Amino acid sequence: MSDKTTNPTDEGGPIATYSRAEAIADGVLVAVPEEAQRQAGLGWPTALSEMVHARCVTWNGDQEMETSRLHTLLQRANSAVRSSMGQGRTHPNVAFTFIFEEVDNPGTGRETQLVAIRGIGDDRERVMTVVFLHED
Repeated sequence: MSDKTTNPTDEGGPIATYSRAEAIADGVLVAVPEEAQRQAGLGWPTALSEMVHARCVTWNGDQEMETSRLHTLLQRANSAVRSSMGQGRTHPNVAFTFIFEEVDNPGTGRETQLVAIRGIGDDRERVMTVVFLHED
């Protein structure tokens, strides 16, 4: 009898995987439309966490306002990423401050910390995901 316990990771494979496409299909991430990415100067597929989308983009179904809010958020993320790259930083996560107006409190800005996470997507392409600083 052997005292050795077998660990599922001993075989070298992952225990489970969760792809970016699955996260988008499940609503955990919200894919940013390609046109919005282009307008903000982003050259890679971008997604927002559901929480960032709900609090920083969604605006009572007003599509024009939501488009404007998304554009502002993406420009701010792009600016933060490019600034960090220009300073020679290579870390894939870039924190930045974003001020947004809350739906239930119009006319007032709320400052929050977001993080632009640069990484590799399901097909080995460069991608970016924007989340709140406190999100996993």
